Amino acid sequence: MSKKLFAVILASALLLSACNSQGESKTDSSNADETTKVETSTDENSSVKPLIKYNGAVYEMQEIENEEEKLTEIPKDKGLALDAKVEKTVANETSDEDLAKEDDLTARNMPLGTLIYANEDKDTIYVSYLDPEDFHVSLYAIFIKVK
Repeated sequence: MSKKLFAVILASALLLSACNSQGESKTDSSNADETTKVETSTDENSSVKPLIKYNGAVYEMQEIENEEEKLTEIPKDKGLALDAKVEKTVANETSDEDLAKEDDLTARNMPLGTLIYANEDKDTIYVSYLDPEDFHVSLYAIFIKVK
């Protein structure tokens, strides 16, 4: 699985966990009044960009220029932790039929060390991963609020 596709699936899985399959909030969650959805937008190059709707705001996935980008920008001390479950993911490399064949990703089978959080203003959402074998942290995805 390509890193880009994995990032989209991972980010979607983690952000969608706050909602049940009908898009309603879980009552036992700290995000009980928030909902999350995944959509797509098309930029001027006709490439599909994942959009995530979280707490009434729309976030667009940003390209990460340097895969070894340092995570110093992430406000770890003020971050909001979010949970994980996939209802739907959208990626330009994968058809809906291929996605339907994928195993359902849940918090129970997310890779150990997956981190997802937003900054204090909730205008940026970060997804990173700590490799348990070599303890290397990789930034997989950044979502910026667009609406």
